[in-house]
Order: sequence, then C-alpha cells, then structure tokens
Amino acid sequence: LNPESQDVRYQLASVLGKLKQTEGAKKEFEEFEEREKLSQQENVAGGIGSKANKLLEDGDAQGAAQLYREALKLDPNNSKTHYNLALALNKLGDRPEEEKALEAAVRLDPKFALAHNQLGLLLLSEGRLPEAEKQLQAALAIDPQFAEAQNNLGTLYGQQGRNELAEKLFRLAVETNPQYSQAYLNLGLTLAAEGRFAEARKEIERALALAPDHVAALTALGMVQGRLGKWQESVESFRKVIGLQPNSAEAHLNLGIALADGFDLEGALREFSKAVRVAPAAGPAHYNRGRSLFDLHRYEEAKDELETACRLEANLSSALYVLALIERHQNNDARCVELLQKVVALEPTNTNALSLLGQSLARTGNTKGAIAHWEKAVKVDPEYGEALYNLSRALTKEDPEKAQMYQQRFVTFQKKRQITDRAETLNNFALTSASARDWPQAVAQLKEALEVCQDCRSRGDLRKNLGLIYCRSGDLNNGEEQLRLALKLKPNDADVLQALQVIDALQQKDSPQRTQRTQR
Repeated sequence: LNPESQDVRYQLASVLGKLKQTEGAKKEFEEFEEREKLSQQENVAGGIGSKANKLLEDGDAQGAAQLYREALKLDPNNSKTHYNLALALNKLGDRPEEEKALEAAVRLDPKFALAHNQLGLLLLSEGRLPEAEKQLQAALAIDPQFAEAQNNLGTLYGQQGRNELAEKLFRLAVETNPQYSQAYLNLGLTLAAEGRFAEARKEIERALALAPDHVAALTALGMVQGRLGKWQESVESFRKVIGLQPNSAEAHLNLGIALADGFDLEGALREFSKAVRVAPAAGPAHYNRGRSLFDLHRYEEAKDELETACRLEANLSSALYVLALIERHQNNDARCVELLQKVVALEPTNTNALSLLGQSLARTGNTKGAIAHWEKAVKVDPEYGEALYNLSRALTKEDPEKAQMYQQRFVTFQKKRQITDRAETLNNFALTSASARDWPQAVAQLKEALEVCQDCRSRGDLRKNLGLIYCRSGDLNNGEEQLRLALKLKPNDADVLQALQVIDALQQKDSPQRTQRTQR
C-alpha cells in the first residue's frame, strides 16, 4: 500500500527478525539503510540546488552551473536539477551541454512541459525545426494552456511560412496570457508578413502598451507605420528606439530610411553618418550613407562611401549597383558594365540590374550582349515592359520574327496594364527607373511623357509621379510644384495630399519664419 514508507520497511525488518527469518530481515534492513543514505544525499543535493538557484537569480550563471553539477553527483535522477542546469548553461551560451541537460530532464520526466519547451526553443534557435516542433508539441500535449510553448510553436510555423497556423497559435498565446507582450508582437509581425499592416499595427501597439520600452516592438511599429505611409509616425517610433539605444547602428539606419521615405534626405544623411560613426566597419552603414549622397546628387562623395562599403563587404551587391548608376551618369560605360556584371553574378534574378546592364552594353555597341541580358530579364519577369520594348527594337534587323514576338508580348503587357498610348508607356518606364533608383532617367522619361501627353487622361498621374520622384531624389521645390499641379487634376488623391503634408511639415521645420506667417 505504501512501498516508499521507510517506517513500514523498518518495522517489517524487525518483525522478520523476531520471526527468525534472517535473510528476509537482512534484505529489508539493507534496503532501509540504502534508502536512508539516498534520502540524506537528496537532502544535501536539495540544499546545494537551492544555493545554485540563488546564484542564478543573482546573475552568477557560472557558479550556479558548478553547484548544479555537484547536486547531480548526489542526486543524478533529479529532472528539475538537470533543467535548472540547462538554464544556467543557456546563460553561459553553452548550447551542446544545455541540450544534454534538457534531454536528461525529459528522459527522467517525460511529462516535464517546461523542459520540453526549453529544448524546443533551443532546437528552434539552431534551425532544427522538425525536432523543435516535436518538443513544443509535446509541451502543449502535457499543458495545452502553456502560453510560452504556444508562442514558440507559432514562431516555428512563422519561420516555415505557415502563417495561418502561426497566427492561430499567437492568438491562443495572448488569450491564455493577455499580458504576454512578445506574443502580441509576434502576432503583429505575422500579420505584417501577410501584408495586413493595419491589423499588424494594432497588435504591435498592444505589445507596446504592456512593454513601452520594447525595442523590437518599437522597431516593428516604425516599419509597419512606414508601410502604411505614416512616415512622420514612423520617424517618431525610430527616434524612441534611438533614445533607448543611442549607440545602435541599426537604429540609426532605420531612422535614416524612414526620414528618406518622408523626403528628408538631409536628415537621412545625418542618421546614416551617425551609423557610420557607431559602426565604422559595417558595410551596410557606409552603403546607406553612400546611397543618400547619391540621392542628393553628391556623386563623388557617394562614390567614396560606396567603395568603402564594397571594401568592407566585397559581395554587397546593393552598393555595387549604386556605384554602377554613378558611373552611368558620368558616362563611364565600361566601368558601369564591369560593376553591373558583378551585381548580376551575385544576383542573377535582379531584373533592374539585368536591364540596366543591357542598356549599358548597347551604349558601348555590344548589341548582342545587350540582347542576352534583356532576355534574361524577361525570363525572370515575363512582364518587364522596358526590356520587352528594347528587345522588340534591338532584334528588328537581326531577327525580325523574334522582334515581332517580343513586340506582341509588349502589346499584351500594355493591354493588361491598360496602357493605351506613348505617354502611359513612358510613365511605366519611369516607374521602373525609379524602382531602380535611377532618378535622372525617371525624371527625363516623365518629362517626355508630359510633352507627349498634352491633355491626355494620364496627365494627373504623370504630374503626381514626377512630383513624388522629384521628392524622393531630394528636389522638394520641383516636387511640390508638380504635386500642386497634380492636385488640381486629382483633388482627392490621398498620395498627393499626404506628400504635400510631408513637404509642408519639412518646410515648417526648416523655416520658423514661414511657420509664423502661415499661422497668421
């Protein structure tokens, strides 16, 4: 009835002795003494474990791990001590030994949900997703209301792109624990990955209501605000991050990008410069500073910065690409081709680089090479309009039949996009150039489109796009002029209204006197 009772075992040994059952009495006495010894060892181990727990709470993970190991010598089958040792090893960054300790914990106690969860989290961090999934599911089978395991399994599914399952688990986690800020953040990130930015914003704001100084949540909020076109709010979120982490190069880069999105290129340059000072050996910091200088048409300074980025990271294709744009604008076609060849070697599916390489080769007289790269571009993106158009023209003499095929594909592309005239064609080309950061080319194409257009139906969109591209390239005066012309033609256009508000805010910030006149 009670096989673990030492009192009963001792009494049984005494009775057997009185009954002259010597062997039975001896066996029971030996078992009693062995159990007493083990009990004493467990008590000593428990005391050592308590001291280890205190050390771990005080931040001495090394001392705690040493004591946990001493406790396990006395009590090797204590699953909780193995688990606590794993926590100390986690603090020390000793992943292999942490894994061994957790495996021992779940082997000794298969119903130990905390240990299954911790082992799953460790495996998840190492990218061993099938093993991690098994452990996290085991934790939830033991404790279906285990919010942390729900969150961790949701994170795993998010990494696998199984966003529907991830969303479900994050919602379960916050339902189980409404104070779980990380789960709200993860839910927001999952919604953002699905393009559901308005919903994502709400969940991230819930995370911040619980943890106002959560850097990852503030960063995510800034990014989501940017995707929603709330540039000024995005800037404020990233400023809060810098207030918490003033020496974070990443924070300065994020703020710089947000400022650039809000047309404040000088402000962006200042932040990128701070990122370079904080992390002088970081290629991306120099790249962003160089890109900002390029947008401000300070080409020689940009070139120096971008070349530094490439020295630090030889395969930084984004820096090589902007360097190629600078060489193109300076009519150094051979150098432009050389740089773009490096870009497409690193990124074979970069359609902008393939198309620009084709144009640069054509300018050097290498029509065959140009055709080859335009064909690669349309293979990657069958609806890359400008490459289709260039192919239809370049092949006219060499292969009229093929040229006609590309012409027909180009016409089909235009019909699909409801492009009906030359002005709309140029507008589409300009948007492609802008996506490739080729601002001068985009501006030239839109100006030509406006000349062709006269009073065509696209006039408002052409003015709007020209205004936005001027702003993105740092020319706020021309940008504002074009946007106000667009507003007369499209008085309710949200993009135009928002852009003008941003310009007005920037001008008021830079000119206090103008602000006072406006208020009167």
